[in-house]
Amino acid sequence: MQPPLLILGASARAAAQSALRGGFRPFALDMFGDADLQACCPAVRVANYPQGLEYAACQAPESPFLYTGGLENHPQLIARLAHHRQLLGNSASVLRAVRRPENWTNALRKAGLPCLLVQSEAPVHRPEAWLSKPLRSAGGMHITPAACDSAAAGRYFQEYRDGQPHSGLYVAAGGRARLLGVTRQLIGETWTGGSGYAYCGSIGPLPLTTLQEAAWRRLGDCLVDSFPLAGLFGIDAVVDAQAIWPVEVNPRFPASAELYDRAHGASAVRLHVQACLDQSIEGPDAPPRTARQMQGKAILWALSDLTISDAWTQQALLHHISDERLLADIPAAGQTIRTGEPIVTCFASGATVDEVTTALKSRAAAVRASL
Repeated sequence: MQPPLLILGASARAAAQSALRGGFRPFALDMFGDADLQACCPAVRVANYPQGLEYAACQAPESPFLYTGGLENHPQLIARLAHHRQLLGNSASVLRAVRRPENWTNALRKAGLPCLLVQSEAPVHRPEAWLSKPLRSAGGMHITPAACDSAAAGRYFQEYRDGQPHSGLYVAAGGRARLLGVTRQLIGETWTGGSGYAYCGSIGPLPLTTLQEAAWRRLGDCLVDSFPLAGLFGIDAVVDAQAIWPVEVNPRFPASAELYDRAHGASAVRLHVQACLDQSIEGPDAPPRTARQMQGKAILWALSDLTISDAWTQQALLHHISDERLLADIPAAGQTIRTGEPIVTCFASGATVDEVTTALKSRAAAVRASL
């Protein structure tokens, strides 16, 4: 019998599909209630996000729960939920510790690992070399050049580093971290409708040299040595010719996890649950090297207000259930999407980053033309 699992967050679709693939029976709560989520499991759209999740969870079937992106910024909510059902993931106390930039940067610095400077006060000298970021960050939103901002409650400043945005995917258990893979991030890509530092998608898993793999593994090992992380987590970083420079730690189901699933025909959620319940990590320490192809996802953002037609949703669902699963996060018919909100996620595969990028651009253009 498939064990039940409650999944909640800003978007639950990717984790719910991974849970199904891993042999679980998911029940999902999120702020979108997309058509493909509704098609794969019982799901409730929670309009009053995140506060409404607590009441909605009380109405959900009894089961353990895991959370996805966005809820790492609400440790008090996680603590209250964990009073009523088993938490599979990082506790409120771990979130409070690891989400403070000075904590994880100090851990990296003490270990002699590459580390960008962070501070609470606005930089006086060369402010153009710094970014202003929200402490409750999510998806790269509300990040601005420090020269355009001043010190304010709920924000901090991080040294800017030029380079390629990447993300490492890990699973932690028993004080150990296993690197599952590394992806290239799509940040502020105008062809998706994104801008600034907004997260617009990922491509991977990337081929790694022995030195690159060792560097990513050292970062994960340092964090699990410093914080009692459990289950899946991610490290976002800027990579240049000199080093890997971490910019954020995401102690929950990362956005790139579904590319691991697609590339390997695996279930990241199954690894997560096993790590949290059994305190063990399945498989070798090295990231899998048997990916069938490089995978890519791109989030398409609305350039103007639009309302989704029934015909469009039905056609999109046909693409979703195809062998390639070309689309996901498909909005329900009749839903109004405002300018700057996500419309749908496109997928593509290929042999190289450039090949996948080209395919994603083509698919994004075709989807936008169909709206």
